[in-house]
Amino acid sequence: TTFVRGTYGVSTAYVLADTYDKVQRCKKDLQRKSSPAVTSRFQTAEMVEAGTDTLLWQGLASVIVPGFTIHQIVHWTSRSLRVIKAPKSAVTI
Repeated sequence: TTFVRGTYGVSTAYVLADTYDKVQRCKKDLQRKSSPAVTSRFQTAEMVEAGTDTLLWQGLASVIVPGFTIHQIVHWTSRSLRVIKAPKSAVTI
């Protein structure tokens, strides 16, 4: 279980790092394209949108969906193996 928790930690760290990177890129792009008509409120809104979008989709793609899928496969495989019993051997010692 320590390994599993570690993989969730790595995946979550990746999602957060990618979100930070996307927000910083958005900020640089906005500063480069900046004009007097562009308000800081607009820039903040754009950065929040970029961060939220990345956090949502990367969270789903890197943590939630794979975690749920693996959990279901393990659950149903374990359950199936409990139900199936090994056949009795024809040769007994």
